[in-house]
Amino acid sequence: MMKRIRIALCDDSDMERRIIRKMIDQYLEEHDYPVQVEEFSSGDALLKSDVTSYDLMILDIYMGGINGIDTAKELLSIHPKGRIIFCSSSNEFAEESYDVEAFRYLLKPLSAEKLHQCFDRFFKLCTDKKVLEYKYQRTVRSMLLKDVVWIEAAGRHSVIHTLKEKIETNTSLAEFTEELCGTDFVKPIRYALVSLSAVTELTADTLVLTGGTSIPVSREKRKEIQEAFIRFQA
Repeated sequence: MMKRIRIALCDDSDMERRIIRKMIDQYLEEHDYPVQVEEFSSGDALLKSDVTSYDLMILDIYMGGINGIDTAKELLSIHPKGRIIFCSSSNEFAEESYDVEAFRYLLKPLSAEKLHQCFDRFFKLCTDKKVLEYKYQRTVRSMLLKDVVWIEAAGRHSVIHTLKEKIETNTSLAEFTEELCGTDFVKPIRYALVSLSAVTELTADTLVLTGGTSIPVSREKRKEIQEAFIRFQA
C-alpha cells in the first residue's frame, strides 16, 4: 500500500534550510510523490521528535550542540532503517559517514542537480519496495508494485497484469487509481492503469508494454501521457 514519505531536514542555519527546502520543493513540483517535509534547527530537536516516522533525514554536520555525525548515530540506534543524507562544507567527516552507512554525503554549497539525483535514487528504492494491496474474494492480498505491468477494468472489479500472470481482484479500477495517485502509473484510457516502467514504446496513440501488449491512448490524454513519459525517462 502506498504511504506518504516523510523527510526530516535538520540544519541550524535558517538560510541553509530555506535553500535546501526550495530544492526539495522544486523536485516535488516535477515528481508527484506523496511527501511531507519537517524542519529542525538542531540535532537535539530532531532526536526529540518521532524519529521512527522519517524515511529520509537530511543532516547538516556542523551544528551547534550535537553535530550531524553524532545525531546520525543516535538516529540509527532508534531507527536503523532510516536513510541519511549528510550536507557539509567540508570533506572532514566523509570517512565517518561510512560508519553510519550514509545514503549520500554532499558538499555545500549544494547543487540542486546533485540533491535531485539523490532523490531519484531514494524514491526508486522506495518504489521498488512498495506493495500494492488488492481484494481477492474475502481476503486482502498484496504484491510488489514493481511487478505490476498494467491494471485492467473488469466491470466493478479489475485484473492485474504482470509478466507472469493475470490476477482477478475485487478491487475496482477507481480504487487502484486513487491508491496509485502520485506514483509512476498513468491512465491512458478509461479502462487501464499502466506502469510507465513497463512502457517500451510510445506512439501518438498507443503505449507498447513489456511483453508486447498495446494500450490505446485517448485523444484527450495524449499530451498528458507524453509529458509523463518524458519526465519518467529524464
